Amino acid sequence: MCIRDSTNKGDAYGSYNALRPLWVNLATGALQTGTPLTVNNTINADKEVTAGYTGPFAWAEQYKAKAPFFNSYSTTGASEYHPVIKQQATIAGKNSWAFSLGSLVAGDELSWHLHMKGSGGQEVNFKWDTKGNFNAPGQVNPGSYANFDSRYYTKSQTD
Repeated sequence: MCIRDSTNKGDAYGSYNALRPLWVNLATGALQTGTPLTVNNTINADKEVTAGYTGPFAWAEQYKAKAPFFNSYSTTGASEYHPVIKQQATIAGKNSWAFSLGSLVAGDELSWHLHMKGSGGQEVNFKWDTKGNFNAPGQVNPGSYANFDSRYYTKSQTD
């Protein structure tokens, strides 16, 4: 595809006007658009992806607000995991893990998970449910024990 670049070389912004929303910046070579861009296939980036956010910043408005990286879904499925962020990490010759953050549909319940899955089948899963509960598969180790009191002492299984 060829995009004709007819902007004036002396134009400080190297941009088209509002009637031409796609342009190539002559100073940087950047492809720019002033309108929303819809891509119906995979986007591959060899560098960082940076996203801005214009609000709303009100805590009370967050159900209706989007975010720099936003995903929305609706389902009738009874058991589905919808990752929003995923990373696969390998230490060459040692091990490999996939780390993901996302929501889990289980019947009528939704929960948020930090899921870690090893190439050998091992698995670690941290869960936050919509009732306010947090489940950690291992120990929770505080950075400071200064505020610990009897509420946090080790209890037996009968307690």
